[in-house]
Amino acid sequence: MLIVKIYMSLITRLKNNEHYDFFMNIVDFVKDCVSAIPEIAVLWASFMKQFTKEGEIFKRSAMAVETKYIKEANLRRSGAYMLIRRSIEAASYSPDSKKKNASEKLGEVLRNYKSIASVAMTEVTALVANMIEDFRKPRYSGSVTELGLVDAVSSLEEVNNEFKEIYKERVLNMETSEVQGTMTYIRPIVDKAFKVFVDGINTHYSEGKLSGIPDDKNPYYKVIMFINGYIDQYERIYAHRTPGHTTTGKDKPAAGDEEDETIPVPALAISSQVIESASRMLLVMADPQAFTTALYPTAGGGTLVLSSDTFTDYPNFPITDFEMDGQRPIGLIVAPPKDDLSFNKPLYSAGPCRAEVIKDDTLMATITGMEWPASYSN
Repeated sequence: MLIVKIYMSLITRLKNNEHYDFFMNIVDFVKDCVSAIPEIAVLWASFMKQFTKEGEIFKRSAMAVETKYIKEANLRRSGAYMLIRRSIEAASYSPDSKKKNASEKLGEVLRNYKSIASVAMTEVTALVANMIEDFRKPRYSGSVTELGLVDAVSSLEEVNNEFKEIYKERVLNMETSEVQGTMTYIRPIVDKAFKVFVDGINTHYSEGKLSGIPDDKNPYYKVIMFINGYIDQYERIYAHRTPGHTTTGKDKPAAGDEEDETIPVPALAISSQVIESASRMLLVMADPQAFTTALYPTAGGGTLVLSSDTFTDYPNFPITDFEMDGQRPIGLIVAPPKDDLSFNKPLYSAGPCRAEVIKDDTLMATITGMEWPASYSN
């Protein structure tokens, strides 16, 4: 007898966006059928109440300020700060005595706030605000004008204020998270509500079937068929991204349309990124077993290659060693991209980036969750 297929194991393995999409498409179909199956209207309303909450949490999470806009604002602020800093440093080489004297005077301010390049980005806000106040003091304002940095200082103030406002939004967003909960919290509740709804559908379809109602007259039949179709679809999606999966039955490709047998490149996530010294950055992997399988020890002597839409300088970081927990490899040790560069400690991010492990011109793995580490000339 037809019933909704077993699906709980599948949906617990789906990513958050897939979980939301799975139920959203079922909702779009079933909502037009509810009027014909009033017996389960209460069960449907109970499920929809919880799924609506998931939608609010998912959309809030997808638009979270801290995942994008804070990093972008911080990157713009870093660029505005470096423009001023480099301009002052460059003026120290000027043959013009006025510009050289102005550089020396403004160098005093830079030295007072040298920690801007190394502290957490939330601490940078106050330091930059104080530095701008100093630039505008009578003692230094003439030198700022002499080096043509009045507009640059104003631009730095603007992006610093922008960061501050976005960070306030982040605080509010985090408070909202505390009230609404997270996807980890809401998903099991939605799954349970949907199971109760599905059990109701199965029961009413079976009662109709036993009463002799044909499938084309049973309003529950097409609902079950649609849900089963979506379960099949997501089973295929999950299977195709699982290493070593095989295709069987209707998943088999048609003759002349064979699947690509290429082994997918492993995608590894990091759990932490730490600058341990001027010449040593540690990347601890979230899944040590997957890391070991993909990169240990073959990635030794390879290169971590970073890429970003906004930062392109010195992208090649040599892999110098592996971090070990006893006998278990848990991460990569990488060096600065050039011998005359050093890492800022602690980590000062120039923004999020993509990362690939390359050795002998072969892509061995991609790394997710990385920040581009700032560095300075020795």
